[in-house]
Amino acid sequence: MARIDPLVIQRFEKDQIPLLKSRVNVIFLMAAGMVPIFGLADYLLFPDHFNSFMASRFIVAVFCLLFYWINTHRELGQRSMYLGIAACYMVALAIIKMIVDLGGYTTSYYAGLNLIFIGLCVFIPVRFWYVIFHSTMIYLLYLLMVFLFNEIENPGLFFTNNMFVLATLAIMVVGSHINYHLRLREYLLRIDLDRLRQQLEKYSQGLEIKVKKKDEDLIQKVRELRNRQARLIDTQKASIFGLAKLTESRDKGTGEHLFRIQVYCNLIAQECSKQDRHREVLTEAFITDLTDSCVLHDVGKVAIPDEVLLKPGRLSDQEYETIKSHTVLGRNVLEAIEQRLGDEAFLSLGRDIAYSHHEHYDGTGYPQGLKGEAIPLAARIVAVADAYDAITSNRCYRHSLPHQEAVRRIIQASATQFDPFVVDAFLQVQEQICQAGELIHAQNDQVELSLGNGVSSVGDQPEKQPDGSIDRHGFREAPFVQETSSPLQTATVIRPSLGRAVQNRVTRPGHTFVTPARPWNKR
Repeated sequence: MARIDPLVIQRFEKDQIPLLKSRVNVIFLMAAGMVPIFGLADYLLFPDHFNSFMASRFIVAVFCLLFYWINTHRELGQRSMYLGIAACYMVALAIIKMIVDLGGYTTSYYAGLNLIFIGLCVFIPVRFWYVIFHSTMIYLLYLLMVFLFNEIENPGLFFTNNMFVLATLAIMVVGSHINYHLRLREYLLRIDLDRLRQQLEKYSQGLEIKVKKKDEDLIQKVRELRNRQARLIDTQKASIFGLAKLTESRDKGTGEHLFRIQVYCNLIAQECSKQDRHREVLTEAFITDLTDSCVLHDVGKVAIPDEVLLKPGRLSDQEYETIKSHTVLGRNVLEAIEQRLGDEAFLSLGRDIAYSHHEHYDGTGYPQGLKGEAIPLAARIVAVADAYDAITSNRCYRHSLPHQEAVRRIIQASATQFDPFVVDAFLQVQEQICQAGELIHAQNDQVELSLGNGVSSVGDQPEKQPDGSIDRHGFREAPFVQETSSPLQTATVIRPSLGRAVQNRVTRPGHTFVTPARPWNKR
């Protein structure tokens, strides 16, 4: 972007004060509500520290509510930014204290810093250098406290955890930079539009040619504004998708899992739309939103501790309940984002999918025990797609099973775990799904070999056994229960040809394949 007059920047920032005030209030309310809620994790995982941790959380919540009252009843202007940043520092200090008390870098509570960076970078509309400075200060404060009060006994684990924190910070800082410049560009376009409108009014009488020319300029500016707004929406979707990718990367699991889920859901939904039963719901827009949002199905696992999420053996009852909580956590996170961004269709679908994709058609699933048509259609479609991908993908405790076995198990679970209507649609496109999966698996293996990485994956969610233990194998013979995990490596390899290759391989006569939009393919 060309150099802009500092006076224009000042007017722009003054114009952004109402947005700044409202977003800072969102941060205060989210912190006041979510910080105490995560005390449940303290109670379940670290009961010895519960009282001291809850005291810290309560103090943070009280100060956030106080800041909210001040920001609401006082005209602070640009000073609202400092209240918001102060709240971020308070929450960060509380989290850092908990990390230090729990032994430093070995605890999964470092993931809480990721939420701080999201709040600071995404919600507070400030200049790029403000974001970099305060994010860096929070991260350096975290490193300082760990080095002062803890010993680094496992440098590899310390390095890995810090890579996750830095990856989140990098994604959020870049998103904040793009968001700031898009808003600035939008402001400049509004100025241009106002100027053009005044000129049109001035020359409208008797100057038909000139009016026509200015009208064309106005139309072009409107189109450019819409394109910028569309890019802003794409940036928001890409940031959320980056959060889903980061969540998956904690497991170091099946590469391209998210893309495979998008392909499978797209194929199944298109086949379902050919039937009369849900034709009114399964519109082209619905299928597009489903393809975008299905990657958020396991976003709640970002709050699940590593010692539970990455455990390769059997889980205890308490660990199983912790795993199950990811549906509620995912729903809560997406609801908070939806409240800030507005009624976005793909976020609403993502919320329903994250919350209900482990519900069973016969009512034996969780978290609500919904039955039949009470389960959202999008969640029913994702359940079948996720089950197929889990069966046909490698896990740390077993190799992938063949396509025929996956089909047999899904048929066996029809009307118990899965909607028979969705299963029938799956069977109609099973050959295309198999071909797409094989191609994506093969291309992902080639990329991993070129990077020098071996196959690494994490298994499905656990299956409860009669003896009270939890089996990590996600499927049983009868009755059939499937619960999957969706890991994905953090290293992203840009392969724009993959979507076209899948389309060429799996398209059959009379069946149009819509390649899902992949934000990481955008250059």
